[in-house]
Amino acid sequence: MKPQPYRGRQVVLPTLHAKSQAIAPAFAERLGAQVVEHPCDTDRFGTFSGEVAREGTALDAARRKVAQAFADTDAELALASEGSFGPHPETGFIPAGQELLHFADRARDFALTVSLTTAETNYRMAEVDSLDALTEFAQRARFPSHALILATGPRDARRRVLKGIRDETALAQAFANLLRESGETAVWVETDMRASHNPTRMAAIAQLAQTLATRLDTPCPACGLPGWGQVDALTGLPCAWCGTPTRLVHSVVHGCVKCGHSERRERPDGRATADPGHCPECNP
Repeated sequence: MKPQPYRGRQVVLPTLHAKSQAIAPAFAERLGAQVVEHPCDTDRFGTFSGEVAREGTALDAARRKVAQAFADTDAELALASEGSFGPHPETGFIPAGQELLHFADRARDFALTVSLTTAETNYRMAEVDSLDALTEFAQRARFPSHALILATGPRDARRRVLKGIRDETALAQAFANLLRESGETAVWVETDMRASHNPTRMAAIAQLAQTLATRLDTPCPACGLPGWGQVDALTGLPCAWCGTPTRLVHSVVHGCVKCGHSERRERPDGRATADPGHCPECNP
């Protein structure tokens, strides 16, 4: 019988933004574990609206959140979520979200990080000088199910920021108030990317939580530690016409988060050759 090291255990999640709604179902179903929110001030590690700059990488911030959870509680298990938004890392032409979940097991002395890049996001920002322009932005941003942020200008420490706006009347009033208070002719608007105000982001976190739970439910074949799964992808899938290696994934590497054991495996989809359209020789 496969070991179930996390059945009946509590996993502490430091958050102010109700992320357990996205993460807890996967942990309960796959691991039999309970995700418990720890309401500490995670905004001090960085805010999307720019009042607090994030220091270092998303992983750095997630590690700080987990460390805070361990410092505040006697928990042996903790996890943290961190997101980043901007141009898609591959195409650059469309916005993308990059989600990260970082899990730490203090007793077993290991940590596991999984990540997801998705183009399924409403992330955007703009300067608007009329209610019509604001309304058009709001429609494209999936308002009012997804909240908006209005501010007196682009991101800096001096601007006034109004977050979590999810009502048409409140949006129009906030727009008028900021114009009057600032004396400017335009207002800065952006999507509110906090998970509790953004159902699309919450869905991405839920998807990633499934990945993390699956990894934690899979023991290393060498040492038995939880967390076995894909740790690398090797490019070089050969062209179907000429055999030249392409930039597409040829095989994947599964590995242990602690003992270093790894195994190379074929692509999960079984694909053995690449379409010539990806070949640097056939399609230079």
